[in-house]
This record gives sequence, structure tokens and C-alpha cells, in this order.
Amino acid sequence: FDVTITNDVLVEPTETYTATLSDITGGLVTIGTGTATGTILDNDAASLAIGDVTVSEDGLNAVFTVTETGDVQGSFTIDYATADNTAVAPGDYTNTPGTLTFSGISGDSHTITVPIINDNLVETTESFYVNLSSISNALVTYDNQASGTITDNDAASVSIANVSVNESDGKATFTATLTGNIQDAFSVSYATSDNSALSGSDYTAADGTL
Repeated sequence: FDVTITNDVLVEPTETYTATLSDITGGLVTIGTGTATGTILDNDAASLAIGDVTVSEDGLNAVFTVTETGDVQGSFTIDYATADNTAVAPGDYTNTPGTLTFSGISGDSHTITVPIINDNLVETTESFYVNLSSISNALVTYDNQASGTITDNDAASVSIANVSVNESDGKATFTATLTGNIQDAFSVSYATSDNSALSGSDYTAADGTL
């Protein structure tokens, strides 16, 4: 005999039901094994996806979106937490842990908001991670990591000013000035070159590193 199976769209664990023989007639045949188990293997899938985010340092927040695809029976949760890469908390962003609760309905989405620190340092483009873990429904697959990229909004420059001196002063002192802050020390080279004044007869050539 056939048992019709319902093909739904819900992600479910393997399920079973029982078929039972009873009420045998005639008296000549007994029931040996009177029950059998039918097993239904699920053919559906559900997943969570989280996308990478790029934000300017003055964008205040990096907002990540986590979206469910596929229906499951009942709600479920998943934990999230940020982690350093080249961007380091708390100087570049605010460490942000938490838990998201999904309804189990395909298309449900939630956001993770990570505050970005707007400093005044000139920096290279930096990144951090948002990691997903500890999902409460093991039947749902998920992306375990997204990357947040922070582009810098600061600037720094070095300028040198003109100098006028009398020939009898003996030397001309040029000043190179840094405008803007950067994370690390750096160097710049300098060198003189002739114009209408000629090295050797009008001035002594100079070069070096600041």
C-alpha cells in the first residue's frame, strides 16, 4: 500500500511515522511484525548570508545585513561579534557583540551596526571582521564571516617656505612643516639645485633627509 508524502518547503529534520497491521481475519494467519517505520528525508534548505561593507571613516557606522533564505519550522537565533584585522578596536571601531533572532520565514533580515571611530590620523585603508556563530537551528547553514572596510578621510602634507637672506648672512634656513597627523614617523629628502644662483660660486649645494 502507498502512503502519500507531502512535499512542503520547510527545512525540517528527518521525520518518521508508523504503519500498523491489525484486525486480521480468517484465523489461519497471525501477525508477525505488525508495525513498520516510514522515514521522510527533507529536501529543502535554508541559509543565512551576510555581506561585506565598505564605509568612510566619517560615515559614523558600518551596517551589515544578515538575510534568511528558505523557510524553517519556528524561530532561531545566531550570535555575532566583531574581530580585529588591520583595524583595531577601540581606536578604529567599537567592538560590537550580540544576538539576532530570525522568524524562520524566508526573506527575514536583520542588521548589525558597528560604530566607526572618526580620528584625525592619516591611515591606510583598514578592515575588521564580523563573525557569526552558535546558531540555534543546526539545519540552517550560514556565512560565518563578513569584512568591514574603513576608508580614511584625513590628509597630511609637507610644505617648504621661501626664504630671503642677505648675502652677508652666511646661510639660508628653510623650514619644512607637516600639516595633519599620521600614525608613524616618515622621512622626506631635500636637495638644492641651481637657478640664477650657481652652486660653488653663489651657494654651497646641500642635500639630506628630514
